[in-house]
Amino acid sequence: MLGHRYGWQRGLPNINAGIYSTADGEWFSKFWSAIITIHPIAVDCFFVLGGCLLARSILNAINKRKFNIPKLYLHRYLRVTPVLAILILIVLSIFKFMGSGPFYKFTIFNAQVNQCKSYYWSALIHIQNYYNPLEACIQPSWYLSVDYQLVLLSPLILYPAYYFGWKFLWTLPTYIIGIQIWTFIAAMQNEYKPVRILMPYDVGLKSAEKFYFPTHIRKISINKYLNTSMWILSIGTIFAILLGIFGLQSVEYSDNKIAHALFFALQRNSWGLAIAWIVFSCEMGYGSVIRKFLELPIWIPLGRMSLSFYLVHGLYFSVQVGSSKVSVNFDDFQLMHLFAGDIIVTTMLATLLWLTFEEPILLIENFTYKCIEQRRLKPSK
Repeated sequence: MLGHRYGWQRGLPNINAGIYSTADGEWFSKFWSAIITIHPIAVDCFFVLGGCLLARSILNAINKRKFNIPKLYLHRYLRVTPVLAILILIVLSIFKFMGSGPFYKFTIFNAQVNQCKSYYWSALIHIQNYYNPLEACIQPSWYLSVDYQLVLLSPLILYPAYYFGWKFLWTLPTYIIGIQIWTFIAAMQNEYKPVRILMPYDVGLKSAEKFYFPTHIRKISINKYLNTSMWILSIGTIFAILLGIFGLQSVEYSDNKIAHALFFALQRNSWGLAIAWIVFSCEMGYGSVIRKFLELPIWIPLGRMSLSFYLVHGLYFSVQVGSSKVSVNFDDFQLMHLFAGDIIVTTMLATLLWLTFEEPILLIENFTYKCIEQRRLKPSK
């Protein structure tokens, strides 16, 4: 959300736009700018967590001989699509009446309404990250398309992982290396710069770091020195990515094609593997203070509403930014002040969306499955 707030603000005609419009701008000399620049990589945390949870669920179902592929696909579709469909309906109906201003026509009609009129169907069948990646209906929904496609592919990975074990899992490093080489070549040819471009269509191609390890097996004992070393390596990798993007956005390296291509190829795999270790270590009981923090009860409702949070905040930003009447200064303090308000408003909107649409649909789905199961188990007369 914070990264998107900065992105929307940079789209306005700010009075001091020169501080971020070029590589030698004053804003890019601050380390804080690197955190904002690299913010798209944060969504990979959802891919890693989603992959781990999906693997655990499917492997347990396979072990109990209860795995049903059509049910998996249907459940995932019903989990994310109805909420998206409701928001698309809101965009196409009443969204244009929610604000006004000199930028409102651009942010609402050009960036929201017109794209949903043209591509609502590709959003609902989750293919817009390939079919219309630069004109997505409700921009954050590209993640839902990628996520659903990875769910469709997951049995191809998890069935061999279950039946062949490590004999199959050892092929994954080869796949990861192959993806990195391909990404490096593509970045060199197309001059992709992670500092300047957000590539939703590229996330699915770098899904190798979201490999699914079988956490349903016995608890693994980890040597304390190995655990400490891996934690240092994981946290160090995360900071190295932040430091790397800070260096690449400087004037000295802004046109260095090789440096950008290497960073482009390695950043997501490295980030994903670092997050995967943190998840694995906490799951095995070696997370210490971080595990206790992540197990706080406050995260339970926020986790359940994460989909609503993710989808609704971009629509709120478009209305708020589009309703701006005057040019302002691009200022970190002011943006953090706005972000504090963003959290409150988005929480209210996400809670309303979750209570009225998301949770009721899940309850209906679960009730339907229970009724079908009861009828199946009921003895025939």
